[in-house]
This record gives sequence, structure tokens and C-alpha cells, in this order.
Amino acid sequence: MRGRGGNAPADSLFLIVILFVFVIVTLFANTMMSELNTEMQADDVMTVEAKAEMSERSTNMPTTFDYAVAMAFGALWLGAILASLLIDAHPAFLMLSVIVVLLLLFVPPNLANMYETTITELGTASSFPISTFIFQHLMEYYIAVVFTVMLVLYGKSR
Repeated sequence: MRGRGGNAPADSLFLIVILFVFVIVTLFANTMMSELNTEMQADDVMTVEAKAEMSERSTNMPTTFDYAVAMAFGALWLGAILASLLIDAHPAFLMLSVIVVLLLLFVPPNLANMYETTITELGTASSFPISTFIFQHLMEYYIAVVFTVMLVLYGKSR
């Protein structure tokens, strides 16, 4: 574990990027599932039971994955905090971490704008309210994650 230094900004940014990729994949999977459901409902070869099952899964997918995004965010945040507990960082890296955090402050708003554009183009904003809320407040969450990770990383007693 030696040699990692103070990587609170990198861990926090990594968390936000993983969450963004997960949400974008989820949005496109929902679109594909909706199109597949439409095709299956129009197919005369499919049984009534298969059509009903596909319709139910297509209806439940946005809610399920919306809660999965919230759980993934919480789990990643907790993982970043626990990883920070295991790292021995010298307090001299605190100032470097603050500088890097300030340099990386432009990333979360760009990711939030990309999410907004994607969800608007796909027309699924109302289907993912939790994800939309998280990405509308992504900058605040990024600051909270960075602050808690830095607090744990540099606040440990030696």
C-alpha cells in the first residue's frame, strides 16, 4: 500500500466517472429493452405469456436500474472511504490534493451536462428520477465525496 500518497481527488473522480458510465449504459439498455418490447408485442409468433413477461420486465427496468444507480453511488462512496482508511498518507500531500481537487472541479459539471443531453435525446428523464437528481447535483456530491475521503485519509491519527 506504500507509494499511493494522497489520491483523494483521483478516487473521487474515479467514483463519479464509474457512476456516469453505469448510468449511460443503463439509459441505452432501457432504450434497447423498450424497442425490443415493442418488436415482441408486434410479433405473432410469441406467446401471450412471453409478451406479458417482456412487457412487465420492460416496465420495471427503469425503476430497478434507477435504484441500482443510487445503491452503486452509495457503495462506491463507502468503498472510497474504506480504501482511504487503509492508505497511509503523509499530511504533506493535503495541499497537493486540494490543488488537484480545484483543478478537477470542471469534470463533474461536464459529466452532468452530458447526462442531461443524453437523457433529453432519449426522452427518458421521467423514467429515472433518482439518477436525474444525482446528476443535477453532481458537483455537490463530488465535493462531499472529496471532503469525506480527504477527511478520512488525512484525519487519521498516526
